[in-house]
Amino acid sequence: MRIGIDMIGVQSPSSRGRGIGRYARAWVETMTRADAGIEYVLYAHRGLPTDHFPDVPNARVVEVAMEGGERDLGDAVQRVAAENRERVDALVMSSPLELFGHYATPAKPLGGPSMAAILYDLVPFLFQERYLSYVPAATRLYRGLERLRGYDALLAISGSARDDARRLLGLGADKVVNIRAASDPGFFTPGIASRSTLARLGVREPFVFCLASMDERKNLGGLLDAFGRLPATIRGSHQLVVSCAITGPEADRVRDRAREVGVKDRLVLTGEIVDQDLRDLYRGCAAFAFPSTYEGFGLPILEAMHCGAAVLAGSNSSMPEVLGDAGLLANALDPAAISAALQTLLTDDPLAASLRSKAMARAETFTWEATAADSLDALRAAVDRRRRPARKPLPRVAMFSPWPPKGSGISDYSLRLVDDLKAHYALDLYHDHGYSPDLGATAEGCRVYDHRLFARNARSLNYRGVVYQMGNSQYHDFMVEPIRRVPGVVVVHDLNLSGLHFWRAHRPGVEPFAYFEEQIRADEPDRAAAIVPALREWASAPGGLEAELIRRDVTLCRRLVAGSLGVIVHSAWGRDRVASLGPGLAERTHTVPSGAEARPVSPRERARARERYRLPVDATILASFGIMHPQKMNVEAVEAFAPLAAVDPSALLVFVGQDLDAGDTRARIEALGLRDRVRILGRRSAEEFDELLAVADVGIGLRRPPTNGETSAALLHFMRHGIPSIVTDVGTFSDYPDDVVRKVRWDADGPAELARAVWELGTDPALRSRLGRAGLDHVEREHGWPLVAELYAEAIERSAERASRYPRAMAS
Repeated sequence: MRIGIDMIGVQSPSSRGRGIGRYARAWVETMTRADAGIEYVLYAHRGLPTDHFPDVPNARVVEVAMEGGERDLGDAVQRVAAENRERVDALVMSSPLELFGHYATPAKPLGGPSMAAILYDLVPFLFQERYLSYVPAATRLYRGLERLRGYDALLAISGSARDDARRLLGLGADKVVNIRAASDPGFFTPGIASRSTLARLGVREPFVFCLASMDERKNLGGLLDAFGRLPATIRGSHQLVVSCAITGPEADRVRDRAREVGVKDRLVLTGEIVDQDLRDLYRGCAAFAFPSTYEGFGLPILEAMHCGAAVLAGSNSSMPEVLGDAGLLANALDPAAISAALQTLLTDDPLAASLRSKAMARAETFTWEATAADSLDALRAAVDRRRRPARKPLPRVAMFSPWPPKGSGISDYSLRLVDDLKAHYALDLYHDHGYSPDLGATAEGCRVYDHRLFARNARSLNYRGVVYQMGNSQYHDFMVEPIRRVPGVVVVHDLNLSGLHFWRAHRPGVEPFAYFEEQIRADEPDRAAAIVPALREWASAPGGLEAELIRRDVTLCRRLVAGSLGVIVHSAWGRDRVASLGPGLAERTHTVPSGAEARPVSPRERARARERYRLPVDATILASFGIMHPQKMNVEAVEAFAPLAAVDPSALLVFVGQDLDAGDTRARIEALGLRDRVRILGRRSAEEFDELLAVADVGIGLRRPPTNGETSAALLHFMRHGIPSIVTDVGTFSDYPDDVVRKVRWDADGPAELARAVWELGTDPALRSRLGRAGLDHVEREHGWPLVAELYAEAIERSAERASRYPRAMAS
């Protein structure tokens, strides 16, 4: 194989002295020595220094200069890629978003080499107001970003940078790989700092060290605020040493900020330093603080770890994956959190010593050899993909669903399903009008349409099948008419659809009782004579008409499933209920477990999550996730928790979700004197929801019988994280094996049995461990997404066979 490398990152004045230049230089050096059988062509830009090029027999240098009619470096690089005179198999850009000399990321040429780029970060696009205010530069950067979308491989230097690229560019996992980074362990080594060096730099006492810049992202102001919050005894006995390139006016502003927070006499600004001085500062510091608000990798963290420093970093972007458990992480936007972590490092000597030892060991796992090996694997795969003959087109399937950012668990479920179902089908994703779905990299290769285009598309696209993700909310209103018009596979997430119909009944111009009468006569013809006269009376029942329809088992879903070619349910309970709704439904109904990925929560993750959300690290925490609604039995959960709270002063009950229970839960908390023992954290973002799951020792997932037959996503989240759970023995919850969840039958003894279950799991760690492990094993066996996608494909194919017997149905 022959690999070409555009050396602009090693050569340009704007990159060679920065992290990009250091990374690119070490990467090229290691790559060219990793496999002597690979030929390298190093494209050197005329007039720029070549002193950092490797001198190896399998690499030759080819000069790049502007030729006739070319205006700048961008034109020259585009010609190199398009003409490919050296016949390289892959061409790698060492600094793809370079701005020096009107450089421009080349577009991937037709019939040219596989194109790849080292991706350091996407900072300008994540913080646009700060970095893209100059229109000409912004235009060039956006053009470069769009061209990277077409590349065969992006070599991200961290998992965080990889995820950003996948999200912003909509690329799959095969296109963006994490090759990580490394530092020079032969230079950055543990040792005793030179006293003369420290004295020359103005260091005379124990010190906190920060390698910064004047970029706002490095958060120097936040660090100064945090240092000023330290207790006077600590602040008075430590200096804060900051190294960075800084002008006189910038230094004055930093000193003014230090004066404002009371640490001007403790601040040492060294200015820009050489690597030898940097190593001594890493070696000699009491703590290395790097509270950046975003890093593509955070090379100074790794350098400090190699030198045996006790490290504090921001709990964002790539820094947690670099530092791991070998240092402390803090919210970089919260000076109080930074200060608390600093105080821990400066006062807890055993912990600091332990972290120094862990840091050196962890740093050894980041090697340039591993980075080169991962890079070569990615480049070989990219070249192989271009050489591979085109595969036979997959059959096309249409899927109707709400999609993110719609606030529905089904939108997240459908998006995750797409990732594995793409292996079986080409997918067209249909959404309600009025918003643009945020599908990220998951939808790569899929086409996304407003649902109003479905009829036009269906006439020409020859769909193998149509999948409708049907749930019990207004987010599914747009698919009611298509389900009735074009039969397909209806996924029944909620058997009872009274909530959806309640919303439809209250649309402008619709008389609610007339609407429900029409629906019930069509959906429940045998029961309509008894139900319709009672509707107004039911509307006055607790919870209103919607709740009463659930209690009376009026599902209002019969017509939607009766005309389908297939039905997917998530449980045996759901299968039996759907089969009872009409003749022939039993053979058309498929049981497909809801998908989940097993990922146990480590003690370290639990402790970090509790610290972040200000929950006691050593508490016994029971948690309920999801909308707080009377159907979720939140009041009963509080009452069952009270006996445990009376004997365990550390026990807490936490609710996460929008509060829609009219204040009943809060009133019961006050009445039982549990204000300090029950926390209602409200509705949270998807990211916070996942983080908060980690705080729980015990999950609580209750449903008041009878249920509407929903599958609880929150319960699956508990199980996949290895968190033991208490459920009511009703509906789909009953289908889980008895040794996987702790079931409570809700009858006359239900309240006492629920209190007993809370007591048992709240007081018995061994029982929690056994039940959590059983839930985790169950998820691994029964709920894996690849298995779910296979079962979907089976249901779609059987429905397609059924459609072939009724061709007019699919053509309608």
